[in-house]
Amino acid sequence: MAIRKDKKKLIIEKYINYIDSSESLFFIDTQGLDIKTINILKEELIPNSAKYILIKNTLFRKALKGSSGYVENIDKGLFGYNALVFSESDSNIIAKKILDFGSKNDVEIKFGSLYGSFLSKEDIIGLSKVPSKEQSIVNIIYIINGGLQRLHFVLNYNIQMLINTINIIKESKEVK
Repeated sequence: MAIRKDKKKLIIEKYINYIDSSESLFFIDTQGLDIKTINILKEELIPNSAKYILIKNTLFRKALKGSSGYVENIDKGLFGYNALVFSESDSNIIAKKILDFGSKNDVEIKFGSLYGSFLSKEDIIGLSKVPSKEQSIVNIIYIINGGLQRLHFVLNYNIQMLINTINIIKESKEVK
């Protein structure tokens, strides 16, 4: 069934909004999955404010050209059955969730975009291995804390040795 021209314009505007407001776009092939499985994927993406939509390739190509976030080479990959997962933040977590879900189900991640740069499937796999923002902060705090503890020990060592020496001298004078 053909889509009316005014409906196509609305769809293109919606796609442009997704492209312009998103940090990352991931194109996946979920062909053959039932609605129940797709809904499970959608539910897994919700906590990270990611959204899943099915796209019409021709209309999405037009939206890419009309958006400020145009990414080269993405339109070349728009063939066959495509779904789009887009997110405004936590791209590495979203990539990991999609790949984990894909390994359990028959979902293939095709390609994507991060801050307007094209990502191949291999790039997305690499992105999924990057620690989350929270984990990176914990790692930095751990490193800083370890350095401060060592500095404290070094600064405290000479003072402690002086106190021990004074106590030994004091005890030796008390014995005499």
